[in-house]
Amino acid sequence: MKDVVYVDTSIIIEFLNTGEGLLPIAYERYQMWIPATSLIDIFASKTFKDEKLEKDVIQFFKKYFSVTDVDREKSLVASKIVRDFKVTFSKACLWASAITEDIELLVDTLEDEIKAKEAGVKAIRLLQTGL
Repeated sequence: MKDVVYVDTSIIIEFLNTGEGLLPIAYERYQMWIPATSLIDIFASKTFKDEKLEKDVIQFFKKYFSVTDVDREKSLVASKIVRDFKVTFSKACLWASAITEDIELLVDTLEDEIKAKEAGVKAIRLLQTGL
């Protein structure tokens, strides 16, 4: 059985835009989770005015991700993260989900890894080589 990780939205967006990046490597190794707020962040893009594309990407998420709810506890943790670390609402909800569920968060940059760890997230990075 694969370990579970939350996946940073930037990793998903990179894959959706280019068909490349860390997401295929992550899929081989992990069961991938995202909070529902990450879906809002992604589908708010004007790109998804194209209904066929939107349907295709919805199917992609259904196939490859488990989507978790943001409850009261996560909301309170996220609000503190927004205040203390000056990150977006969506990123704060992602970090709060990882913190409250004690699940690692897959990030793609050293900067994100350092900042997330400062907030109490168990952040990890994969390199393009998968190491």
